[in-house]
Parts: sequence; C-alpha cells; structure tokens
Amino acid sequence: MTYIRDILQKQEEADGKLCNYTALIREEYENADEILSGFAEPETELKTYGDVSKSSVLPVRKSDSLYVKKHTSSQRPYFHSQTFYEIVCVVTGKIECAFSEFANEKLIKGDVIVIAPRTVHALSRVTDKDVVLKTVVPRKVYSELNIDPTGGAPFARFRLNAAAEYYLYRLLKECVLGDSRSEVAKKMLTALLTIELERGDSLASDVNYSKLLSDYFENSPDPELNELSVACGYSREHLGRTIKRFTGKTFSEHLGDFRAERAKRLLTDTSLAIDEIARMTGFKTRSGFWKNFSERFGVSPAVYRNSLK
Repeated sequence: MTYIRDILQKQEEADGKLCNYTALIREEYENADEILSGFAEPETELKTYGDVSKSSVLPVRKSDSLYVKKHTSSQRPYFHSQTFYEIVCVVTGKIECAFSEFANEKLIKGDVIVIAPRTVHALSRVTDKDVVLKTVVPRKVYSELNIDPTGGAPFARFRLNAAAEYYLYRLLKECVLGDSRSEVAKKMLTALLTIELERGDSLASDVNYSKLLSDYFENSPDPELNELSVACGYSREHLGRTIKRFTGKTFSEHLGDFRAERAKRLLTDTSLAIDEIARMTGFKTRSGFWKNFSERFGVSPAVYRNSLK
C-alpha cells in the first residue's frame, strides 16, 4: 500500500502544479475550441485545471487511453460530459456525484459509480482525507470485451468487494508501469474489475455468516478476523463490514457470545475451576472473563455456578 500511496501523492502534487491551461484544455476536451472561445484570456481565467464551468458551452472530455487517476483536491466541480466510461471509486472518505437530469448520488467508502459516455455530471470537491479513484475506460475497450457496465443506463452503482479492490490497485500499477505488456494487462484487469463489481456482494449474501463464524470458532484455538479473512479471500476490513451487515453484530461481538456460551456449558457440565474455564475459553485475564460473562448473562460465573446447586 505504500507504493500506491506514493503514486497517489505524486498525482496530487502534479495536478497542483499545472500551469499551461490552454494546452491542457485542447488535450482533454473534444470541444476545446468552443470552450476556449468563451474566455477572453484563457491562461488568466482558468486558474485551476478543469475549472471550465464559466464557459458558455458544455465541456466534453475525451480520451482514447485507459488509465486510473486520483480525483485530486485541486479539481473543482463543474458539469461536463465525456466520450468514455468513468468508474468512480471511493477508497476512503466520501464524494457526491451530481447529475443534470437525475438526483445527486452520495458515495461513501466502498461505493462505486460507473458513468456512461455522454452523461452530464459533476463530481464534488474532495479534501485531503478523501481518496477517490477515477478509472477512464474508452468505449472501444468495453466494446472489445463485450461488456456494458451500466446496462445501457446513464450510470450504475456498485460496492467494492475485496477482489475488485485488488484489481483496481493492480490496474493503477500497470498505468504507472507502462511497459510493452501494460496495454494488454490493463484491458484484462479492467474486465476482471468490472466483473467483480457486477458480482458485488451477491456471493456474500448466500453465506450463512453465523454458521461460518460458529464453525470457525469451534475449530480455531485463537480466532482472529485477519486469519478468517485470509481463508475467505477477503480483506480484513471488507469481511468485518460484511459480517456486521448480514448479522447485525461485529466479529468481536460474535466471538464474545461464543466464548460466553462455551463457558456456560463448562460451568454447567463440569467441575473445572473457574480460572481454568476462563483459560479454555480464550480469556487471558480473570477480570476479562468475568466481564464478558456478566454482560451477557447478568450474573458472574461464580453466581451462575452456585445457582445450579
């Protein structure tokens, strides 16, 4: 992730130093001549790259290249259209996408919106705490892959699962690497990224997470979310969010419940010392065991055992 952060920081710094606005407008926009004709002194008036909102015509961005770029804090909101598909992914923080003909879409961490060509929209400004990645995919790429990520609609929303996040970062690296194999690699990674976005949490929703956790706790001497996430093929953060989403409880809460129920059975069915039961159920301290048990059953382990006599 350090390498990724370095790439994004360099993009942020580069955008903040842009100065030849006329040349950039001609490079970035299909209707550059119309845009520039609306300014008496383009170099003076275009103080921030992309700030072409004062033009009398709707700017239309163009690109024949497939690339990933950070939505930097120097970019100002402005309504525009584009000749390509744009995948906007919120890695951290938040952003809002405004449309000229539809309600605004608010995106938070893990949200993805794919915007189809010729869809008029504007992305809100971000802070230094937000990390939003924009993937530009020319029409011909999706055409060759026989993929339509929006299903013919102006835009489509998805959630970023672990596999999609992995392919997104690999695609970013290939854009920076730029060797003889990068063009093929970028196209294939875009296909995999889009497929995983379309799959989303559909596979996750078929999983019985309560049973998954119960089986894992039963067979692991020292249960950890990181270990389970590796076994499931998810990132630690994604699996934690998914467990909470489908069960209403966090991994730690499930683990606390499991240990308390196991301790209850041992207190009921054996004559083992309470300290030994605490050790067997994964607690490193007596106080931690007593607190966990009391919070769930309303009495201490000793009081519970005495009540059985």
